[in-house]
Amino acid sequence: MVEVDGLPAVCDGLNCDFTYVANVGEVTGFTFDEASKELLITGTELPLQADIDSIMFAQSTCSVLSSSATSVSCKLDRNPTCGTWKPTLLAKLGKIVNAASVTGVAVKCTVSAANPLLALNMIGGDNITFTGTNFPYELEGNTITVKFKDTQQTACTPQWSTTDVLVCLTTKFDESTAASQKYGVDIVINGLDVTNTIEGTMMADVKNGLGLDPSTASPVLKT
Repeated sequence: MVEVDGLPAVCDGLNCDFTYVANVGEVTGFTFDEASKELLITGTELPLQADIDSIMFAQSTCSVLSSSATSVSCKLDRNPTCGTWKPTLLAKLGKIVNAASVTGVAVKCTVSAANPLLALNMIGGDNITFTGTNFPYELEGNTITVKFKDTQQTACTPQWSTTDVLVCLTTKFDESTAASQKYGVDIVINGLDVTNTIEGTMMADVKNGLGLDPSTASPVLKT
């Protein structure tokens, strides 16, 4: 029985003939130029451009520039995401395997600024916006941790991310020690430490609500 994309093939008398052809190509190495966003893949019996379905690297598709049996070059369609990556080359006959000797290339992030950094509330609840480069385009499928360099390593929970903006929400600090303190920030994205000089300053005292007036309110009904 033969199915194509989940649909049964119609054969005369239910007798289908087909030939399975395996990929024989192999990726033996690659280089990535972050400035030009160009990827060069080298290998043996690589597919020609007409037979290439897609190339992925650092969570971006890569448009083919040229191809031969020994090399394929392409340019990323968007900024890479920081992490350690290998290329994924898909051809009409399936995935071209990476040789065991192929090792990943690290794409780094940068952090240029963050806001707010002054008068952070010790009970948490501040959204801090980091700006930089090569952040993930989304949280799903990525590992992002942001922690302050206090004794308890207070977490800042990621809320959303784009290639140049990362937003996290602060959690509760140790009120007995955090007042007026300055803390640096540790950021790790997809296993890579993001070097930065960001430093947040805590409030001198706790700011919180003592009551709500009125304490109750009727819902507004609309027709």
